Amino acid sequence: MEPKRIVIIGAGFGGLTAALTLARHSLARHAYQILLIDKNPYHLYTPALYEIAALPQEEKPASTLKTVVTIPLDTICARHHGLTFLQDALVGIKERESCVILRDTGTIKYDYMVLAFGSQTNYFNIPGLTQYTCSFKNFTDAIRIRNKIASVYAAQSSIKVIICGGGASGVELAAECANYLTTLASHQNSRYTHQIILVEAAQKILPGFHEKLRIRTEKRLKKLGVILKTGSTVKRADTRTLFLNDETQIPFDICIWTGGIQGQDPVEKLNIKLSAKKTLFVNMYLEITPRLYAIGDIAEVRHPRTNQILPASVPVAEAEAKSVAYNIIASVQGNPQRPFMPWQQYPFILALGKKYALADLVVCRISGSPAWILKLLVEFRYFLFLLPLPRALMLWYKNIRAYAAND
Repeated sequence: MEPKRIVIIGAGFGGLTAALTLARHSLARHAYQILLIDKNPYHLYTPALYEIAALPQEEKPASTLKTVVTIPLDTICARHHGLTFLQDALVGIKERESCVILRDTGTIKYDYMVLAFGSQTNYFNIPGLTQYTCSFKNFTDAIRIRNKIASVYAAQSSIKVIICGGGASGVELAAECANYLTTLASHQNSRYTHQIILVEAAQKILPGFHEKLRIRTEKRLKKLGVILKTGSTVKRADTRTLFLNDETQIPFDICIWTGGIQGQDPVEKLNIKLSAKKTLFVNMYLEITPRLYAIGDIAEVRHPRTNQILPASVPVAEAEAKSVAYNIIASVQGNPQRPFMPWQQYPFILALGKKYALADLVVCRISGSPAWILKLLVEFRYFLFLLPLPRALMLWYKNIRAYAAND
C-alpha cells in the first residue's frame, strides 16, 4: 500500500516554505510523507543574484560564488523527519488519478499537491530579445553577465550597458552594475568609461511602489550615474542596438532584459487553463481544483479587496505557502480551510549599491546603512529558517564577504 503523500513541485521560496512548514507540524510529519521535487539539487537564494552579476572575476570564482547563493536541498530536508527531496522534472499531471508524472521517476500518486515551480523570463515576443539580450533569472545568468562585462572591459576602454525593466530586479542590478563599473574604472586609473541606461515602459520606475521610496530610488540611481529612460517600450533588438517605440536607437555592448516574467514551460503540459502570462488560476484557498494548489510566481492570485494581481515577490510567495500548509493540515484533520487573506502591502528592501538600501516596512520607511543592515538581518533570519545555527552563520558570513568584495 502506497503511503499518504503530499507532493510539492518546486523548491523556491514558496515551495520550500510550504514543505518546511508542513514538515514541522506533527500531523503532517507522522501521517504523511512530504515529497519535495525540483529539477535542481539546490535552493537558489535569488535576492543575492545582482551581487553575483557584479563581482570581479579575480575576487570570486564562479565555483565559490555558487556556494554563496545555492543551498543543497538534501541538506535542508535531512533535518526533518518525513520530508524527502527528489531531484526530477515535472512532465504532467493526471488529476483524476491523483498522479504526477516525472521525467525520470515516472508516475507518483499524491493525496495533496502544491505547484510552486516559479517563473521564467517573458520576452513578450519582441524580435531579437532572446538572441541578443541577457536574461537575469538564475545563477548561470548572473555569471554570464559578470563574464561578459569583464570580457568587454578587457577588449575596449568603454562599455555601455542597457537594462530593460525598471522593476525591483532591474533597479537593484543597475545600482550594483554602476558600483561595479566604477570600481573597475578606479582600478585602471580612470582610463575606462561606462554608461548604464535603465529603460522602463511605464512613466516611472518601480511602478506600484510607494512614491516617496520611488523618488529616493531615482535620486540614488542618478547619483550613481545611471541614466533613466522611462515611458519607452522596446520594439526590437539586434546584435548591438536596441530599438524603442519612439524610433530611438540605443547602441549597447551588453543588454540585460528584466522586463517581465511568465509561468515556466512545464505549466503548458498540465492541461489546465492558463492566464495570458501562463500562470494558474486559483480560488480563495489557492486551489486549482480540490487538493491541488498553486503558489508563488506560477499562480495568479488577486487581492480580494482590490482585485489586483499580487506581485511576484518573496514575501507574497512565503505568505501563500504558509496559507496552503495551514489548509492542507486543516483538510487532513477534517477541519474547514481558511481563505488566503493577503496584506494590503508587504514589506520589502531594495539594495542600491555600496551598503545602501531602501526599506519599506509598511509602518515606516528607512534608507541608507540602517536599511542595509536590516537587509543582512533578514537574510540571516531566512538562513536560520532553513539550516541549523552553525550552517546558517557560515552561509551568512560567506554572503557578507561576497558583498564586501564589490564595496
